[in-house]
Formats: sequence, C-alpha cells, structure tokens
Amino acid sequence: MDLKQADAPAPPAPIITYPETSVHEPAVRPWELELLISGAVVFSLLQVPGVVDGLFDRAQTHLGERAHFGVFMLYTYVKLILYTLISCFILHLCTRAYWVGLIGLETVFPQGVRWEELTYGRVVGEVYRKKLGRLQPRIDAADRFASTLFPLAFTLVMIFAYSVVMLGAVMLLAFGISRLLLGGQYFGIICAAFLAVFMFIPFTAWALDRAYGGRAAPGSGMEKVIRGMSLMAYYVSAMPAYGTVLMTLFSNARKTARYPMIYALMAVLFGFTMMKDIFVRQGVVLASNHVYLPDEAGEFGVRASYYENQREPGAVYDRTPSIQSDVVRDPYVKLFIPYTPIRHGASFAEQCPRVEPLSRAGVRMDVADPPPAAQVKAVLDCWMRLQPVTLNGAPLRQEFRFYTQPGTGLRGIIAYIPVAGLPRGENVITVGLSPRPQSDERMREAVTGSNASPPHYIRFWL
Repeated sequence: MDLKQADAPAPPAPIITYPETSVHEPAVRPWELELLISGAVVFSLLQVPGVVDGLFDRAQTHLGERAHFGVFMLYTYVKLILYTLISCFILHLCTRAYWVGLIGLETVFPQGVRWEELTYGRVVGEVYRKKLGRLQPRIDAADRFASTLFPLAFTLVMIFAYSVVMLGAVMLLAFGISRLLLGGQYFGIICAAFLAVFMFIPFTAWALDRAYGGRAAPGSGMEKVIRGMSLMAYYVSAMPAYGTVLMTLFSNARKTARYPMIYALMAVLFGFTMMKDIFVRQGVVLASNHVYLPDEAGEFGVRASYYENQREPGAVYDRTPSIQSDVVRDPYVKLFIPYTPIRHGASFAEQCPRVEPLSRAGVRMDVADPPPAAQVKAVLDCWMRLQPVTLNGAPLRQEFRFYTQPGTGLRGIIAYIPVAGLPRGENVITVGLSPRPQSDERMREAVTGSNASPPHYIRFWL
C-alpha cells in the first residue's frame, strides 16, 4: 500500500442533505429547546400529583356527601390532566432523543445498512432488507410522531378541563334548584337531567344532519333547525377551545383508527387513574407474597397509623383514631377520634334522629354561641353508641372533648385517659370503625356477605 495514501487524512463525513419531501429540518428547528423543555416539565410535573393528593385528603375531611362527590370528581379530572401531560412529555422526550440518535447515526453512516457485510442467507436478507428500509423514513416518522404528541395531549387536556367546568356548572345549577325550589331534594336527578340535555344537543344535531341535511333545501325550515342545532352543539361541545386541533388530528388519522385511538387513550388514562389513585391507594389492590402474614392483623397486630409519632409527616388519616405513641411516658393517653362528615353525619341523622346538630352545614357567615350542654351530651352519647370505645375490655368512661388537630386540620373528639392505675406493660384501647350510612352497610353486606367489621385495636405500653 502506498505510504502517502496511508498518511492522507480521512475525508470529512458527508453532510446530510434532505429531500424537499423530508419533514424534519434539524438545521432550523429548535429541537434542543424541545428536549430541554420536555425534561424540565417532566421533572416539575412529577412532583404535582403528590401535592394534589395532599390537598384532596385535607379537603375531603370537611365535606358532606354532595360536596365530597364534587371535589372527588374535580380531583379525578385534575389527576387525568396531570397524567396526560406527564405521559405526553415523557413520550415526547424519548421520541425526540430517538430522533436525534437516528439523525446522528445517519450522519456517521450515510449509506445505512451495509447488507453485504451481514451473514444472512439470501431469503432472510431479502425479507429484512425489504422490511427494514433506510434510516430516512424512520427519522421522518419519529419527527411526525413527536410533532403530533403535544397537540394530541393538549386536546385531551382541554376535553378534561371542559368536563370539569361543565360538571361544576351542572352541579351548581342543580344545587341551586334543589335548595331554593325543592327543599334540598332530588339533587342527583336534576344533575342527571342537565347532563342529558347537554348530551342531547350535539347528538340531535348530528343525527338530523345525517338524516335530512343533504335533502334539506337552502333556507327551508329543516335547514334552519339543523343549522341552529349545529351552532348550539358547536358551543356546548366547547369547539372554540380545541375543535380546530382535534379536527385536524382526527381528519388526518386513518378512518379505521380514529375512534379506537380516542377510546383507547381515554380508557388507558381512566384505568390508570382509577387503579393508582383509588384501588392501590386505598389498599383494595395488593401485591404481596407474605402468605403467612395477614393482610389485616386486627387484634394481633400493631399499626403505625395509630401512633401520631410514627405517622408519615403531612399525611391525613381521616378515619383512623390515634394516640400519641406506642410507648406512653406521659401521665395521660391522648385518644383522638376523627369525625368524617360523609360517615358520621349521615349515620347520626339516620340512627339518632332525635339528636339535634350542633352547627349548620354548607357555606355560611355567622358567629354562633356554644351549644347547650344537653345537646352536646346527646351527640356524644350517640357517637359512643355508634362507635364504642373500650379500655382493656371495659367501656371507657372518660369524658370526650371536641378537638381540631393543628397539623392536619382534622376535627373530632379527644379524651385524656390517665395512666395511673393501669397495669404495667401492654394495654389496649378498642375503637369501633367510623359508622356508615345504612345504604353503605347494605351494599357492603351484598358484596362481602357480611357487614360486621372488627374495631381498631390500639395497643400501648407503659
């Protein structure tokens, strides 16, 4: 070999030239900025679901059944929006990184696959060569996919946000009509009627147009009806907010994939939200191989959630009673039992109908005086009957007082139990589960075959 040829510098790598049909333009498009934005937004958004969980936990402890349902729906849709954005930005970040990698690979190896260097046989080589193709189509496909992710994600976000606004408006209207005209009754029926009307308008406009739109003469009564219904459907469906983007994506997708794609995306997002934030978070779905340990230890276990010094900081335990510690060195055991409006409020009204409430429900602005002692005693007697408390097997005779936890804002009752006279070593307080409305009890019995539930066993040592 000629020494001059061996010492000659290698030719520079060829500059990639893209045909006019190529959809990616790395020389002018700020893909570095896209990657930076996606990475920063993903990192930021991953912190938000935990904050939303904390806000919901704190809010629900003060709400009755109707308000709780509204806040729960708001919580669900906010989580859907967050999961949509998080998944979109993560997928966009991965796709853009893959796209950049393909461009770099084509820069280094512009000729693509060198099939003559591979050891495949003739048939396998032909099949692979036909199916794999060149790098350029894959670069363009990755770029197209990344470019459609943001509009698709924000379209879903707008749909979820519109659903929140619509549900809020419907619930406010239903609440006003129920409270002002019907004495607070038929709230659910009124909500369902309003939702049916909102759904009826778009479907009626589409059905009339498909059936009579092509045959209706311009300016005729039918044409005016269809046009008016279409205009109403346009605004009821919130098309000014996301319609252009949705229709652009929808019309450019394959006809056989349009509806399955939308339904699949919705199903995945709803399914993930329900599984993660309802079933897993509430302990309904478990994954464990501790077959010789019980899922619920009952009287044979010690739960950290019963002791305030062992609880997760900032967590809200709205249905779990507590004392200060498992090993008590104070002269008193401070037993706190939280009040849950959707359980205690409904149960007190059903099972203690003669007991008068101690305050008014809903949003209000007033200054109230302390209730009479007899009225307070009646409420506490009802509470102890529905949620009995014992100490070492004997009914607890200690006086309870109303209390608000400073850290969580939970309201309930507290008793200061003196430890003098209690045996050294292990002691146990039992507290009945939060009482449920009778409708919940019947549903629980129909599902599980029994409505009997063991109490809370709070063990402590002196």
